[in-house]
Amino acid sequence: MADRIKYEADYHGTRELMTSPEMLACMGAAAEQGKQFAVSISPRRTGEYSESFHVEGSTAGGPNRDRAEARLTNTSSHAADVEWRNHGGMRILGKTVDHIEAHGAD
Repeated sequence: MADRIKYEADYHGTRELMTSPEMLACMGAAAEQGKQFAVSISPRRTGEYSESFHVEGSTAGGPNRDRAEARLTNTSSHAADVEWRNHGGMRILGKTVDHIEAHGAD
């Protein structure tokens, strides 16, 4: 009979991993790729919307502020209109989330 492996969680080590510079870089790379995708599918009537995407990273993310995160935002004054109301609800950021989840930081 094979020996059983006993696993003990290392919560301190997991937290170190989840807030490491490498994890932050990984999250940032995925968000930057998402930004490129979002810009590529954005309407170009004035260019303001497509030029208003920004990526911000933090090692105090998540519900318990204990993991790296990267956020892709659009600061255009009409971002909500592009996302939901105008253009039949283009869902640029929604489609971008789907893209990031499917491709990560290829």
